[in-house]
Amino acid sequence: MEKKLSSANDSERSKIGRDLHDGLGQHLAGIIFKCEILKLQLEEKGLAEKNNMQEIITLVSESINKTRDLARGLCPVNIHEGGIVGAIKTLCKETKEKYNLNCILKTSKDIVMTSSSEASNVYYIIREAVNNACKHGEAKNIIITIDEDEKYLTLSIVDDGSGFDITNHKGSGTGLSIMQYRSWIIGGALTVQPASGGGTIITCRFSKSGESLIEHSQVVSG
Repeated sequence: MEKKLSSANDSERSKIGRDLHDGLGQHLAGIIFKCEILKLQLEEKGLAEKNNMQEIITLVSESINKTRDLARGLCPVNIHEGGIVGAIKTLCKETKEKYNLNCILKTSKDIVMTSSSEASNVYYIIREAVNNACKHGEAKNIIITIDEDEKYLTLSIVDDGSGFDITNHKGSGTGLSIMQYRSWIIGGALTVQPASGGGTIITCRFSKSGESLIEHSQVVSG
């Protein structure tokens, strides 16, 4: 029942996100277009009010950016526009810019997920692992790998940071409980272990058929 409720919640979030992007976002873009025309008319007449119009255009542009950020927060993975791979590439780009580190996605082919709930949970697991590596592990390099075969999809996030104290993994700072919950929702097996050269390896493997692999989850102490 909890998994069904979570799936319904993700679907509703995705719907609101799409409505914000396709509805409000497009409406605001139309306002800017009309403002640009009015600004040109004011310039032709040599009226000083053109400067006020430019301020309005700037404010509406900022509103569009905020609307898109809200939409992406509610619906980070659009299965029709780049899918999970596109969403993770955007995450890598933003992480590089924000934290000045290397964040690389490695995948052998395009990963297709027809379930928006499944795709969203995979994305949030990756995002939480990346955020933890940046904020708490102080990593300089993060490698995200996604592989799939006929039965399973496997994702791994490896960083070269300081890692975290496995014995205190229930602390809110690591975000491990969030990743475990997301993994549980999709029936996946989440493994957290120290990397040999320092840092952390987080792996999540789940079945495409819906078979539960939860019993294989583990947190390994270094």
